[in-house]
Amino acid sequence: MKYFSILLSLLFLQHCSLDNNLQVSADKITFKNDIAFLIDSDQPFSGVIISYHEDGELDYRYEYLDGKMHGMQKASYDQINIRKYSVACYQNNKNVDLVACNYLRYNFL
Repeated sequence: MKYFSILLSLLFLQHCSLDNNLQVSADKITFKNDIAFLIDSDQPFSGVIISYHEDGELDYRYEYLDGKMHGMQKASYDQINIRKYSVACYQNNKNVDLVACNYLRYNFL
């Protein structure tokens, strides 16, 4: 039973996490009706959109599948000279509970 639950968790993790090597900067993406596309492409984008702060640290890293947010979404922002971080999980453009996405042990950066 223990091995079954481990296997089931791994399969669910694989389903929620995007295993796609395509990473592009945000300036290469356009949106049409809340669907992400590479500029000059008519196919919905699947991959990772990344942006960096001026100091070189990660601003955000968003995973997309078929043009919709899907998987782990990480972002950072500055608030009164302190950098804060947020993590969320999306499936089909909808925010879902991190527990449902099986990311309890996920390290942010």
